[in-house]
Amino acid sequence: MTHDSEPKRPLGPPTLDVAAARTLLLGRCAPLEDTERLPLAACFGRVLAADVTADLDQPAFDRAMMDGIAVRSADCGPDAPSLLFAGASRAGAAFSGVVPAGGYVRVMTGGVVPPGADAMVPFEEVAPATLEDDGPTAPRRATAPVREGQHIARQGQEVRAGDVVVARGASLDAARIGVLAAFGAAEVTCVRRPVVGLMPTGDELVPVSARPGLGQVRDSNRWMLAALLGQWGVQVVHAGAAADRRAELEAQLRALSETCDALVLSGGVSMGDYDLVGAALRALGAEILLHRVRMRPGKPILIAELPAAGGRRPCLVLALPGNPVSSFVAAQLFVRPALRRIAGAATGGWVKLQAPLATPIPANGDREAYLAATWRVDANDQASIAAVATAGSADLAHFAGGELLICRPPQAAAATVGELATVLLWSDR
Repeated sequence: MTHDSEPKRPLGPPTLDVAAARTLLLGRCAPLEDTERLPLAACFGRVLAADVTADLDQPAFDRAMMDGIAVRSADCGPDAPSLLFAGASRAGAAFSGVVPAGGYVRVMTGGVVPPGADAMVPFEEVAPATLEDDGPTAPRRATAPVREGQHIARQGQEVRAGDVVVARGASLDAARIGVLAAFGAAEVTCVRRPVVGLMPTGDELVPVSARPGLGQVRDSNRWMLAALLGQWGVQVVHAGAAADRRAELEAQLRALSETCDALVLSGGVSMGDYDLVGAALRALGAEILLHRVRMRPGKPILIAELPAAGGRRPCLVLALPGNPVSSFVAAQLFVRPALRRIAGAATGGWVKLQAPLATPIPANGDREAYLAATWRVDANDQASIAAVATAGSADLAHFAGGELLICRPPQAAAATVGELATVLLWSDR
């Protein structure tokens, strides 16, 4: 077998730290301009391409915030006569008249507060005029002071017609979809889903269904990355595993870049004799944005941009390390925010929080480190985090037991139980 080797040195700019590398990457992630009109049922996880405005005030009427009686506050006081029943109003069936002086209207939560009334008195603060007459239409009196405007949500108090209720660039989660529905947006304009080509590399890869021979491994990174990409809302195009031959690798990269917005590769990005991804990209005219990041695991990540082909925009290439834990961490830190930016998301990203440790963790070396961890919640509902022990960047079996990442700065001292550690949580907000 023949191959083309590269000098054993990193390509592109000097090694960057994680924050600088991500800033460089996101600066090259132009949002897609293509849009499509979608019904609400198909919008979850998509990115809104145009502002949606309120078609009416919210509330659209003066709304009762509690079950009770609608009254004129001037009619209530310690020496005021009992109020007389004038009618009832409930959600979907409003009282049609005006609350008269000395009268009241029974109103359920969400119902229309009728004209004439300027306060709601909760049933808990209402008593019958006499103990013998406690029917629903009996005279009533307030047992507590009544303040004008109490327990009423005034028309337009929350949103005015014409206000932007969900802004362009918002990721559509369940709450935002509920907002769209509340304001009559049965269909909305969303950014087209990014098309991402997924291609593992290496002669050692065999299908998942095959039993690996000596020196071979199953093509497991493909399915791990495909699951992540699907979770992140992109359209995945599977390419065959690329062999360790540069001409074949170039041909596959060229073909994928002609139909995809971005490519995610796995393997072939370190500095061994058969790490040919960088050489193949350069042969295709790619600009190498970065090669290697000061992090552990995931240092030999390579990010490049292939020139535009066939009238398309330039194609972003995110080539991840072949070790599965390294590939997973690099995908989370770089691929996820890059694809959300390409998908048009105006907000969101990784958020750093502090949480106490439930287990000790050792001192860190000279690279930012990422450890798998799990939440622990004690009997008092107090949360802490426990690091997951792994045997290295190939040990996905143990790493997969984690549910979040601990971020350790370079040269961090060993930490004991109870000390605060930094954890990463993703937010689309």
